[in-house]
Amino acid sequence: MANKRDLFTVGVLIVILTIVGCKTNIGPNNPSFVTSQLTPLVTSILAEPRPAMLSNGTIQTNYEIICINALSHQVTLENLKVIDPATPAGPIISLSQKELLTLIRIPGSAQATTTFGPGQMGYIRINLLFEDVSEIPSEFNHIITLSNASPSPSMDKTITQHISQAAVNFEPVPVISPPLKGNNWVADAVGLYSPHRLTTMPIDGALKTPERWAVDWIKLTSDNKLSTGDPKENKSYPQYGEEIIAVADGVILNTVNNLPDGQPGKMPANITIDTAGGNYVYQDIGNGYSAFYAHLIPGTLKFKKGDFVKKGEVLGLLGNSGNSDAPHLHFQVNKGQSPLGSDGVPYLIDSFIQIGYLDSKDYLETELKAIPHQSLEIKPLLEKMSRCSNKMPFNIAVVNFSD
Repeated sequence: MANKRDLFTVGVLIVILTIVGCKTNIGPNNPSFVTSQLTPLVTSILAEPRPAMLSNGTIQTNYEIICINALSHQVTLENLKVIDPATPAGPIISLSQKELLTLIRIPGSAQATTTFGPGQMGYIRINLLFEDVSEIPSEFNHIITLSNASPSPSMDKTITQHISQAAVNFEPVPVISPPLKGNNWVADAVGLYSPHRLTTMPIDGALKTPERWAVDWIKLTSDNKLSTGDPKENKSYPQYGEEIIAVADGVILNTVNNLPDGQPGKMPANITIDTAGGNYVYQDIGNGYSAFYAHLIPGTLKFKKGDFVKKGEVLGLLGNSGNSDAPHLHFQVNKGQSPLGSDGVPYLIDSFIQIGYLDSKDYLETELKAIPHQSLEIKPLLEKMSRCSNKMPFNIAVVNFSD
């Protein structure tokens, strides 16, 4: 028979075990039941958003959400909220159905829509603006509201669904020198809603957006016109024949030098992914990044594949070859070694002078079609001329690359 000391020891052990057991039950690692939701959309983030430091003082963060309708009937997107998980009370932005209409793209269709058919895939372009990098959260959460064309006991007519999170990549972006020399250059079709944001395409079995941060560089005449003379001739445009400059040291990964220039005002026929860039230089600029200089004049390239080029050397002359309807330099930086198979990333130009911007509603499309070309008003910024260091020109900024 146990004595009183033994009984006391057993009692103490029972109390201790009970207390330890209680602590385990309320601990942070205690497994618990998770409620699941039947959701119409299967989503993913195409590439991590990377902040772009623009020359107008804003920080632009652009990315794409891939959406697949997993149902056998259509769903319609009605609202999308982008949320900072640290401050979930109020969204960073709330996009209405009307706003989503301009941001959704269904591959293979040019029709604006917020409706996804059975099994249909599309993507939503997200464009966020901040005034300071400290305002940007480490990730973005997303809540979408959609209407279900065929409600059932397991799925209501109106559904609110949490979709993929986007982790922000704060790694330093490449700092480069200007790809051109001289004054009165216009940075066209930069970020936000530009045509370059529509280049999400299937490459090597995966979706890529190689032109996410591409810039089309054109030049104004001394009296701020887009051209003088016959607008159907390339030589009428002041940028035609300008020297293209290497933005960094690096090896040439590939070139094309034998495609003809097109006629201004006319898009070429039968363009392929191999001829879209026209005559081009694709250069490794270090740390896994590459620079793409496109639409050069045939026969003007100074280097070939495998050559090492130093920053500031002339690569070729600006032209109108490939998928182009007016002379310009298409310039982009990619994370990877393929101009179409690698995602486009922002970058910083080490030094330029920003003298203002043009007021255009459609990335100069209207102005280019207004023949003869008229003088354009360069609208001033807060300061008449602004020296920019380690910035990316904002859309339709007018800049000088020489003092």
